[in-house]
Amino acid sequence: ADSEKLDNLECPGCHKQTVAVWFSNPAPNEYRTWFICSECRFHTRVHNFDKPPYDSIDRVRVDLEDRDKAILDAAKFKRPAR
Repeated sequence: ADSEKLDNLECPGCHKQTVAVWFSNPAPNEYRTWFICSECRFHTRVHNFDKPPYDSIDRVRVDLEDRDKAILDAAKFKRPAR
């Protein structure tokens, strides 16, 4: 996701060029990068320390952001404010 290529990445599960990169910002100063395959069940998420370089409003998925926000809200131990 640090490169400009955000679509048609090779999936480590099915080995097709079907992974897309998506972003979420579930809370202030909280950033996530998602890699999701459209052909198989592969998906993974990365916690970022800063806003990723290619994060833009058209690459944010509300469903992923809501999921990440729910995880943060349910956490027993909250991350200290930066």
